[in-house]
Amino acid sequence: MSQQQQQQQQQFNQRSMQQHRPESVLLQQQPTARIMPYQHQAPQANNAGGRLVGHAESQQRMPPSYGRVAATPMQGGGGATPIRNKEPRQMAMQQQSTSSSMPMEPPTTSKPIVHFHGHDPRLNGIRVAIPPELCLIGCVFLIVDYERILDQKEVSDWRIVIAQHGGDVETLYSAKCTHVVCESLRHPVVQQALKDGRRCVTAQWLNDCLACKKLAPPWKAVHFPSAYGENKPCKNRIFSISGFNVRERSCLKQMIMAVGARYTAYFSKLNHLLIAKTLSGPKVLKASEWKVPIVNLQWLTELFFGQTASMQNINNPKYRQFFSKELCQQANFDPFRIDAAAAMPLLMSWFIRRLDAWRVPVTFTADTWKAAAKKRYKIEHDDGKIFVFKKIRLSPSPEDDGANRIVRADASDVRVCFTGLYPTEVMNLAKKIVWLGGKVVTSVLDCTHLVTVDLKRTRKLLEGIALGRYILTPQWVRQSYKQQSFLEAMQFIVKDEGNEKFFGFNVKLSIFRARQKRMFEKILFYLTPSVQPLPSILSEIVQTAGGSVLKQRPSSKKLLQLREQGVRFVIITCDNDFHLCQTLVQTGIDVHSAEFILTGILRQELDFQSYRLEPRSFELIKANKTEQPGTSIKPKNDQKLNLRPLETPTIPAVRLRSKTDLGVVIKRWGIASEWRWKTEEEVCGICRLAFESPCPDCTMPGDDCRVDWGTCNHCYHRHCINKWLTRSDSRGSCPLCRQEWRQQMS
Repeated sequence: MSQQQQQQQQQFNQRSMQQHRPESVLLQQQPTARIMPYQHQAPQANNAGGRLVGHAESQQRMPPSYGRVAATPMQGGGGATPIRNKEPRQMAMQQQSTSSSMPMEPPTTSKPIVHFHGHDPRLNGIRVAIPPELCLIGCVFLIVDYERILDQKEVSDWRIVIAQHGGDVETLYSAKCTHVVCESLRHPVVQQALKDGRRCVTAQWLNDCLACKKLAPPWKAVHFPSAYGENKPCKNRIFSISGFNVRERSCLKQMIMAVGARYTAYFSKLNHLLIAKTLSGPKVLKASEWKVPIVNLQWLTELFFGQTASMQNINNPKYRQFFSKELCQQANFDPFRIDAAAAMPLLMSWFIRRLDAWRVPVTFTADTWKAAAKKRYKIEHDDGKIFVFKKIRLSPSPEDDGANRIVRADASDVRVCFTGLYPTEVMNLAKKIVWLGGKVVTSVLDCTHLVTVDLKRTRKLLEGIALGRYILTPQWVRQSYKQQSFLEAMQFIVKDEGNEKFFGFNVKLSIFRARQKRMFEKILFYLTPSVQPLPSILSEIVQTAGGSVLKQRPSSKKLLQLREQGVRFVIITCDNDFHLCQTLVQTGIDVHSAEFILTGILRQELDFQSYRLEPRSFELIKANKTEQPGTSIKPKNDQKLNLRPLETPTIPAVRLRSKTDLGVVIKRWGIASEWRWKTEEEVCGICRLAFESPCPDCTMPGDDCRVDWGTCNHCYHRHCINKWLTRSDSRGSCPLCRQEWRQQMS
């Protein structure tokens, strides 16, 4: 072997040995190579329409197990002298050894970026700016779930507001629907909408979009429908919150109710959990003292999205990471904004599935734009047909100089108060009252006449009935102004057949009864903290009706003494506060809902049976409390949130209103098949016309138009249900409960 060949062999052996050395040795021989520590960049989630970067994507960009190596040119010694005319095999070996001597950065694969959209900003290929007042243009909504828990007028107002902002509302699910507004994903219509790729959102999302005047994909957890139906994981559990402002509490209440728990604004030993924003505040200190578990918002968010494992993993460190006070004080800080990459990597696939429909933007045409603008114009210039009190035709009022002229000396005893009227109409009527010699007051206690347009339950109306004041229409003021003297009031008493029928009272009879005797005389009340309306408002209403209210809950012994003395004692509570009355119920004291006061004042009668909350078994299951006082607020590792379902309370029947003031008794919310009509004037569930009148598809008299009842106890005109069943999207189901339609055998 020649000398030149020996040198080449030695160089090859050296390179081969260098190739198999460990990575640490290679780095030691390269003093100019810098290892940049891996820095996890906070993921960005642009949920308002755009880009959502997942946790997996940020990890794939730079895996944490690798360092980022920045190599610079070698110093000292340089490289080997190039050899001319090398054999191909030797050149390949040299390239292999050269590449092996340099630390290699692992190959990174970029995950495709997921984009979510609101509106398509292009119209016929031209980019246009969507006006804020038409932020819902191109959207067709279907409202489900909410019609069974809200007053029909509220849902009707939703429809008007949606139409005013360019959207449309369908009454039945069809291919035209782009959005389904619902509470739960378990509704059959919602399940079908998800399969069809429709956008399923909550009313909170609709409200937030209208507030910001822009159509955007959901960016809060509360914008998504709940993952639970009737079997909610936190049934009969009691949660409280700490550190959240008024606006944030609204979202928290909805999330707490969605998981089946009860919300209390106060915090007591009977609470099972405290959801804190920051690790400070009196509630946090008391929770530490009473060994009540404290979690952050992420725990509730994961449970809201169906991650029930968080209930048994309540001590996970990620549920103990709270926001700092400095962060909470920032102007644009939103704790509810979805940050799936940083806080909830396990829920990333959940978000993608629910947001899949938002990958396609909402489109619209020029004709849709024109129709939406025309509809908005009609609503704003409805002349009182849609918004009854928006365009009020006011009769001429006296001039300011003429208003000071007293017409009748004895009219100074007339003191008028207003409720339920627009400010412009109040100003117009007030001038006429002053011109007639009367006075305008703001308190019902000081008035002799209360002017309103209907009998909606307002605070002033309840106080006016409780005091026996005249409840008059604005026509009394107008006619008196024409006659230049106050007319007899009894012929102008308000007539509202809808509310009088719904609440079961006659306003004239109630005024007469209130003048005979104050309703709540010699009755003592105690109001629990969570009752609605607020305890402060109910207290003033009770005191106006002659009752007395205790600020602190009396002991059972004190109540028994009051009973022996013949004092009537009434406890007003709600489902969220029922646990506070447990000891009182055990002593045989009845508890009632707020309707005992509200409806009782309207009817001017004491009804101790209709609104009584029945006693129930309320077993308080608390977490194991093994910590000693003064220890850290962090629970023990073996501590778990015991959420064993308890017995469902017995709640009195609730009456709802529909388009025809139909009353129903709801035994179980969400199970429409257990609804029962509570009126002899049943209506068709499709056309909403009374059965005594013919259906829209026939001209036969009402008695001759056949009515079909289903096994689910829903009834329709035969023409209406047959027409419904012929539709492809009906799937042979009942329009109301979506169960399989089976006609009852007569």
